[in-house]
Amino acid sequence: MIFGKWINRYYKKYWYLFLAGILALILVDYAQLMVPEILGDLINQLKVTGTFTSEMIWKPVVYILLIGFFIFLGRFVWRLTILRAGFRVEADLRQEMFLHAEKLSLRYFQEQKVGALMALFTNDLEMISQVVSDGTIFTIDAFFLGGMAFVKMFLSNWKLSIVATIPLLVLVALGGVVGKAMELRQKECQEAYERLSDFTQENFTGISVIKAFVKEVQEFRSFSYRNQDIKKANIAYVRYGVILDILIDLLIYTIGALIMAIGGYYVINGQNFNAGDVTEFSGYFTTIIWPMLALAQIINLRSRGNASLNRIAKLLEEKPEIVDAPGALQEPLQGEITMKHLYFSYPGSLEPTLKDISLHIEKGETIGIVGKIGSGKTTLVQLLLRLYNVDKDQLFFDAHDIMDISLDVIRKDIGYVPQDQFLFSGTIASHISFGKMDASEEEISKAARFAEVEENILSFPEGYQTVSGERGVTLSGGQKQRIALARAVIKDPTILILDDVVSAVDVKTEEQILRHIEEERKGKTTIIVASRVSTVRHAHRILVLRHGKIEAFADHDTLMETSKTYRRMVELQELEKEMEER
Repeated sequence: MIFGKWINRYYKKYWYLFLAGILALILVDYAQLMVPEILGDLINQLKVTGTFTSEMIWKPVVYILLIGFFIFLGRFVWRLTILRAGFRVEADLRQEMFLHAEKLSLRYFQEQKVGALMALFTNDLEMISQVVSDGTIFTIDAFFLGGMAFVKMFLSNWKLSIVATIPLLVLVALGGVVGKAMELRQKECQEAYERLSDFTQENFTGISVIKAFVKEVQEFRSFSYRNQDIKKANIAYVRYGVILDILIDLLIYTIGALIMAIGGYYVINGQNFNAGDVTEFSGYFTTIIWPMLALAQIINLRSRGNASLNRIAKLLEEKPEIVDAPGALQEPLQGEITMKHLYFSYPGSLEPTLKDISLHIEKGETIGIVGKIGSGKTTLVQLLLRLYNVDKDQLFFDAHDIMDISLDVIRKDIGYVPQDQFLFSGTIASHISFGKMDASEEEISKAARFAEVEENILSFPEGYQTVSGERGVTLSGGQKQRIALARAVIKDPTILILDDVVSAVDVKTEEQILRHIEEERKGKTTIIVASRVSTVRHAHRILVLRHGKIEAFADHDTLMETSKTYRRMVELQELEKEMEER
């Protein structure tokens, strides 16, 4: 068994299962100790009478059969209860971990590797389940069965019991030392598994790139190196386990030899210790062998379980950075946005990404955002979703500080289409309705028409029920962009943020989407981040960012006169268009 802040609550939650299982296990352990006593009495009777009678045989046989049946029932009960408790603890802890992980900020996931996180939810949780269930069984057997057997041995012959105890004390001392070493080796095994898991996940995700550059052999070599690291770490761990097993076997045989030698000496010299007593004492010692082996298993499991629990605790103790303020406002957003001298730096960054951003967006405006790569466009719109915290009195919705507004309100009233159009595994209909889980078929179809993707969807054999595969691998870049757009607009958000969502579509489709935005989002705020000026030139106003600062914020005609960056972008794209037409 293991104990800790994040596991103790589950012992309390399922106390009735643990209690029933432990009681059944203790009763089974006690029943096992009755057999040596019955056999010892049988041999002593034989010594007195000099022969077996049917009554002498059948009575012990019936007792042993009844004991065996009782042990069968008891083992059924403790396995049903304790193993079930282990699985329930695993499921509850996994749910708690997932719920907590969803509350963590983007920073945490940017710093952690996917393979490491997956190892927590698989290997580490399975180990916790094993320690909670098997560890409980081994602990009870080791202490109760071992303790009761030792008491029986002590009452039978205290001198011989003391002789048998000395090697056990040596085992306990060595077990503590070996257990610490095994815990360190287990940590190395888990870290090696993390590296391999992350490498494998990354390779399968980018398999098309590997094949395109003919890097299969190179990646296989890299995989082999990491696989060898796991092998070496596991061998180092098993080496300590083997040492512990050998020590236990050696001590068991040593104690057995001492019992036979000293017990035989007592019988020969008539020291009130006969053959039946030796048989009974040996039976108790045979019973105590399993608790000794269980002790080794406890050391093994605890070393691995503590390593897993420490890693899980590290996740659960990570503090969510993006949380509601006490008494956060629950009023729906109206669409007005204000920034006052907004500065923002990513964690660990020495230079601010956004510098002195001040602007005001009226409800119902369509705003374009342009600028060179790295100018802060995506960062700016992510702050509107409060994916990162900002300082107080810098960013406002409807005159309310964003830090005082409920996260649920912000995320509910803002529709966001990021640059990376991530699609989960599932049907196209499920992708679109992700923005509104109770959406009707008509609403899904309307959103698809808005995004100019319905024609593509209906061309698939299964239509809206077509499974797109993991991350939408069966869809083109343009199709993924438009499905992601449909996913955002289906909930008809007060504020719609589009981060370069038409870069992979043709000009005609882009114009149709922009027309839908103009016609169907009247009175609602829309922000369009674009790499092509043609995407935003008809917006009410266009924000031009340069090195994280506002260079200009006006309509297209005004920017052509006042913004050097904007005018240069227009000229370059017109030149590019001319080159394509030649």
